Amino acid sequence: MPGVAGLLNVTFGNAPELIIAFFALLDGLQEVVKATLVGSVIGNSLLVLGAAMLAGPDFDAHPRQRVIQVTEAVTITGDKFEFVQNFRGLEVLSPKGTLIGRDNGREVRTPYDDCVLIMPSRRLAKGQTAVRLGRYVD
Repeated sequence: MPGVAGLLNVTFGNAPELIIAFFALLDGLQEVVKATLVGSVIGNSLLVLGAAMLAGPDFDAHPRQRVIQVTEAVTITGDKFEFVQNFRGLEVLSPKGTLIGRDNGREVRTPYDDCVLIMPSRRLAKGQTAVRLGRYVD
């Protein structure tokens, strides 16, 4: 049924325009019919474009980009380092002192509030960088 309703709307939506065009063609006014059709197409296009611009997305709604200052790196000193969670990519840990991992039993914690963990490593070997720490620069 939606197809039939759409067909009726398209066919009879411009019924007055069709009737006027029919009688104009009978009187030999082809230029008037052409101008009417062109005006209708342009008018409908501008109406749809205007409605899309008004109801469309707000392009200024994107979150602002923030700069991260890398402050230090956590280097693995022991033979066994493990993260307490499966950190991935960028993680922001809010309270200062949040446990990040354990290096041979020694706890590794965040040094400040809103600490950003930058790309935690998956290769955890002695002497390697486990994770870089940073903070947002506002």
